[in-house]
Amino acid sequence: MATLLTATGCSSLDDLAPNEPAPLTTFSISRVKGGVNPVLGSAPVTFTAKNGSIADVTLVGLDGKTVANTVGADGTGASWQRQRTQWSLGGVLKPATTYQATVNGYNADGVRASKTFAFATTKAPLLEASMYPGDHDVVGVGMPIRVQFNTDVPDRANVERALTIKTTPKVNGSWGWIDDRTVMWRPATFWPAKTTVNAAVAFSGHYLGDGVFGGTKRTVNFAVGRDLRMSISNASKTMTVTQDGKKIGSLPVSLGKPGHTTRSGTKIVYAKSSPYTMRGPRSDPYVVTVRHAQRITDSGEFLHAAPWSVGDQGRRNVSHGCTNLSPRNARWLYGRTIMGDPVITTGTSRKAETWNGLGGIWNYTWAQWQQQSALAKKPAAAPDEELQKVARKG
Repeated sequence: MATLLTATGCSSLDDLAPNEPAPLTTFSISRVKGGVNPVLGSAPVTFTAKNGSIADVTLVGLDGKTVANTVGADGTGASWQRQRTQWSLGGVLKPATTYQATVNGYNADGVRASKTFAFATTKAPLLEASMYPGDHDVVGVGMPIRVQFNTDVPDRANVERALTIKTTPKVNGSWGWIDDRTVMWRPATFWPAKTTVNAAVAFSGHYLGDGVFGGTKRTVNFAVGRDLRMSISNASKTMTVTQDGKKIGSLPVSLGKPGHTTRSGTKIVYAKSSPYTMRGPRSDPYVVTVRHAQRITDSGEFLHAAPWSVGDQGRRNVSHGCTNLSPRNARWLYGRTIMGDPVITTGTSRKAETWNGLGGIWNYTWAQWQQQSALAKKPAAAPDEELQKVARKG
C-alpha cells in the first residue's frame, strides 16, 4: 500500500517583506502674528516634533551668542518647558531682536533630524535717563547727582543696581529716590574739593519689570571745584563767605519779613541770571527786575541785589523771603559762585524742606537719606506698645 505524503514547502528569506523604516522627524514652530513679545510668560514660543522627539533646542541671538537657560544679571534669559515632543520657550528676550533656534531630535529608528527657525521679538517700552551734572562740568561741594527718567520706574531696586558712581578720592554716598521718576546721589557730607567723579547709567537692554527695558547707556565725568560756602545768620543778619576754609567775605543781608520767613537749612545755588524778573503771588502781587540773582529753592528764594533795602541790610528783615544784598556785594558774590555752592541759613523759624530745590536733600540727616535708597535695609518695626506694656508687667 502506498503512502501519500503531503509536502509542506518553506518560504525563503527573500520572500519576506522588509520592515518599513520609521518616518523622518519634522519640526514646527508656533507663530505669533506681528512678532514675539520679548516677555514670554503668557505667550511662549513652542517647538513641536512630529514622528519623533526633541533632544535639544539651541537659541542664538544676532551677536552669535547662545542665550543662557537662566536669568542673567540684566534680567533676560531663556526658560524652557520640556516634553518629549514639545519644548516651550519662556523667560525674557531682548526686544526688537532676531533670534535663531536650532531644534534637534530623533525618530523611532534613532535617525537624527535638525531644523533652524528664525523669529523676531517686538519693540518694547524703553526707560530713558538724563543726568546732571553734565560731562566736564565743574561744580560746588554741595552738588548732588540727579538722574531723571522719561516714565515711572517699575522696579526701583533693579534700576538702582545699574547706576554706578566712581570718585577720586573715594567718597561715601548713597542713592535716594525723590519720586517715581527721579533718583539722586549725595555724599554723607559735602564733597571734598577737587574730587573727580564718574557717574554711569548702565541698564541699556536690561529688563526692568512691567514690560519695560532699559534704553540708556550713558556716562558723565565731572569735577568738584574749590570749597566755597555761604553761611547766613539771621541773628547777625550777615552772610559769611568762606573758600577752602578761609573767610573771604562778610556781607550784610536782609532776609524774609514776617509772613515771608526765609527758610533755615541747607540749599545750593543751581541757577543764575542777571537780570531776572520776579513776580509775586496773587495774594501779594509785585513785579520787580533784579540783578545778580542766584536761585536756591524751587519755591522762589534767591540771593540777589536789592538796592532798595541797603539801609535795612545787617539790621532788619524786609524781603519776601529772598536774601537781599547790596548791588556791590551781590555782584562780587555772583562772580565767585558756581552751580552747587552751598548756602546754609540759620536762626529763622521756618525749616527748609527736603523737596525744595536741588539742594533740598541735604536737609535729610545722613541716616534718613540712606533710607531713601531702594536697596536700603529698612529698620525693624517698633514692637507694639501694648506688647511692651505686657512685657513690663511680666
